[in-house]
Amino acid sequence: KTQDILDLENALTALRDKALLWFIRSAPVRLDTLTRLKWKDLKPTNDKQVPYSMIIEAERLKGAGKGKYKGLKQIGFLHSLAAQKLDNYKQELIRKGYMITDDCPIFLSYRKQKKIASLLGGAIEGNFASASLKAWHDLEIKRFSPHDFRSFFQTALENAGVNSNIIAPLLAHKAKGIDQHYSEHDINDLLVKFKTALPYLLPQTVEKVKSELDATKAELTKTENKLNDLEDNFAEKLAQKQKETMEAISKMLNDKGIKNTLEIEGEESDHQQ
Repeated sequence: KTQDILDLENALTALRDKALLWFIRSAPVRLDTLTRLKWKDLKPTNDKQVPYSMIIEAERLKGAGKGKYKGLKQIGFLHSLAAQKLDNYKQELIRKGYMITDDCPIFLSYRKQKKIASLLGGAIEGNFASASLKAWHDLEIKRFSPHDFRSFFQTALENAGVNSNIIAPLLAHKAKGIDQHYSEHDINDLLVKFKTALPYLLPQTVEKVKSELDATKAELTKTENKLNDLEDNFAEKLAQKQKETMEAISKMLNDKGIKNTLEIEGEESDHQQ
């Protein structure tokens, strides 16, 4: 759940690790692939909601492009929050004295010598385990690994109604049927689908949607109460109008010396008695 991710982020200390968490929340690459990503893989999209895209070739994915994995690609997108966390992390790198180039790994292992070396998968797993323990105090009760974010991501897109064949290239899976071939031109189509899932990927958006839904429910309740009041008032006024109409008719008949049916029936009943 989104709250689990926020709790996990609060338990992480380095801006690098917070950025990594939101990175895989937005672009759920496998751990081995994550350690091989470089800054130059991030391509600007000129979209404020989703600032970066990535195309990761088969050699850096599961199976390394061999056998059934031949020709596989993964398309990734970084939404605005992930991009913001990544920028914060980049500033942390600069403060620590690292000289970053486009060919550097995105996530670095922090070393005293400031040597450029990718953060290893085992260290990432260990950071997530430590953060889980800090957040929930018992790994038997709750614990998350980087791989779990692939499930989080898939669930978010399914909740947004995105077709499974569209989700496939975003998870480095092979799509079926006519959707199995993606060119760079198709990234724009995938971006549109990805953006439909932002309410499920961004905590701010989720809260905004919830707030809007609550406001809508409150407005509907208010409107319903008004309608009920109007209905009650209408019923009272209708009853009053009917009473006034009957009284007016009765008076008119009496003024003309005509007895209405009820009066006649009443007199006949008295006579019989």
